[in-house]
Amino acid sequence: MLAVTVGRSFIIKLKIMRRRSFLQFPLAASTLVSQAQPLSKDRPNKGFKVDANKDRYQEELLIMGGKFDCKVSSRDTEGDLLIYDTIRQEKGGPAFHLHHFQDEWFYVISGDFIVKVGDEFFSLYDQQ
Repeated sequence: MLAVTVGRSFIIKLKIMRRRSFLQFPLAASTLVSQAQPLSKDRPNKGFKVDANKDRYQEELLIMGGKFDCKVSSRDTEGDLLIYDTIRQEKGGPAFHLHHFQDEWFYVISGDFIVKVGDEFFSLYDQQ
């Protein structure tokens, strides 16, 4: 399988390269490349490491019954990506909300969560 990610959330997945897909893929790829934006000169160009149970900026954020550690800040990526590691101390979470310009994803290590995406509800749980 081939998976190509461009921009914030556009993904092309091709399981079997059929003739029609083979002919359409270069057209779609060239369209996406033409829309790519160059990186800003202000954007950091070196990596960094954030240890487990630590925050990128050594700030403590305790809200909604959980501890939130920033791992990658939108300041690092000009708003393209933001990653928090969250440890919940009690049941609950944020109220339903909508992100107009960002995607949101969850990776559950332990516990159970209910997530609403559009009009659909999903049960998320650890795989242990």
